Amino acid sequence: MKILHFTWLGSYIDDDVEYFFNKLGHDCRRVMNKRGDIPNRYEDDDFLEYFDKEVLTDSFDVCFTTNYWPLVAKGCHMKGIPYISWSYDSPPNLPKIDTMEYDTNYIFFFSRDDVDDYRQRGIEHVYHMPLAVNTLRWDKVAANDLRFLADISLVGKTYQSTLPTLKTRMSEYQKGFIDAIVSGQRCNDQAYIIRDAVTDKLVDSINAQYASYPDNNLSISKAQLVYSIATFVTHIDRLSLLKLLSEKFDTHLYTYDLPREEYGLIPNVHIHGQVSYEEEMPQIFKLSKINLCPTFRGNSSGLPLRQLDVMGCGGFLLSSFRKELSEEFTDGYDTAMYFGLEDALEKSNYYMTHDDIRTSIARRGYEKVQKYYTYEDRLSRMLEYV
Repeated sequence: MKILHFTWLGSYIDDDVEYFFNKLGHDCRRVMNKRGDIPNRYEDDDFLEYFDKEVLTDSFDVCFTTNYWPLVAKGCHMKGIPYISWSYDSPPNLPKIDTMEYDTNYIFFFSRDDVDDYRQRGIEHVYHMPLAVNTLRWDKVAANDLRFLADISLVGKTYQSTLPTLKTRMSEYQKGFIDAIVSGQRCNDQAYIIRDAVTDKLVDSINAQYASYPDNNLSISKAQLVYSIATFVTHIDRLSLLKLLSEKFDTHLYTYDLPREEYGLIPNVHIHGQVSYEEEMPQIFKLSKINLCPTFRGNSSGLPLRQLDVMGCGGFLLSSFRKELSEEFTDGYDTAMYFGLEDALEKSNYYMTHDDIRTSIARRGYEKVQKYYTYEDRLSRMLEYV
């Protein structure tokens, strides 16, 4: 099969996707978008002309992208070419769904809840496909940089939120309602309540409140408010977890988005800048006794790429609970999950003092993803749909 692997902005999985498509015997050609960033992902006639005349020139059997790109879907639909997208972001940032209805689409989400959400909105061509990990890639990375030795590490964003800004012009009742949603979600690791708690009525009332200001320049959609609350809760989650664990353990944060003024909120944490995905990140996973993965609250069910990368490096994963993680892995056997801050501290204490159990869990997690979370399996199954 002749596959166009169209790369828009580049992603962590592009190299593996191209390599394993070709390993499976297909002719995969990766093409990088040469027009730079597209300001409107939904309407751009110049891009469609470029895509038609300069990209879709070799009679491809199928087009593939990481994450869903509406303009690519439109270009493929115009040509009658099957379009596969595989999202590694959850929730997907897709404010408009009209192009998702094309019968040429095969849209895959790693989170089952995202599939259910879009099907409830009438979109048929969405499917569940967990992510994959290339353990061979990580096996080749030697863990020899002793800078990354640590008791506990977290690699990832702290999720800066727009919620404090959005609340500045809300009524006191609206602020209290939002605070109640935040509080309720923080206390609940097993259910995602934000999406249901944010109603159309609430959003309409907030926008009416904004409009009452003569100099108003604020308005918000339901999806934007849900995302803003989810990022805010995640921000509190991560800083609270780091603060608690760093009071007892050598704890390191590798990130690029923590404002300098927030350093004082986690004074015992060793804060570092962003690290390279290919060389430094896997060494951190291999040299840290515990790798934290407090999952983004907006991802309500799926296994994110970060979890698979930790296990694919042979690292020990301590993750917040997620449904699909608990369905595929067993807490205390091939992964470790926590339910709230107290449980995270208790399990950190336990695994830090039981090296043999911790390393056995990490080994079993590695063996499981090596066997079942492969690109050969995922890519083959997606092509079977086509």
